[in-house]
Amino acid sequence: MTIKIISLWEGIRTRPTMYIGKKSIYGLQCLLTGIMCVENMTQQKAIDFDWHGFEAWVAKKIRKRLNSRSFGAALSKCDNDDEKAFDLWMKWIDEYEKKVGNGKAEEEDGGGEGEEARTGTYLY
Repeated sequence: MTIKIISLWEGIRTRPTMYIGKKSIYGLQCLLTGIMCVENMTQQKAIDFDWHGFEAWVAKKIRKRLNSRSFGAALSKCDNDDEKAFDLWMKWIDEYEKKVGNGKAEEEDGGGEGEEARTGTYLY
């Protein structure tokens, strides 16, 4: 059974306490990492979502290499404010979904600074 990603995001966004205890980037990371772990162990997709595509898109958007996935990047961008990082991550999801839906995820404007932005080499 595959979970529809839009309904999952909407559920977490509107009722985070039901899914992750409170509005928290840490709780979100734990939930989604657990789902990814199950996917890896069972070799079955639990969520219909391109995790690698999203992580690469975030790295390109913020023009930095990701060493701790997009969760850490959101936390860093929000000065370690857990709730603000949650909101920012959800905003990124919305932007990514719109671009993917329109076939524009790869067309994100590049012109940033740094070797990663110029060469497209990102770690995650």
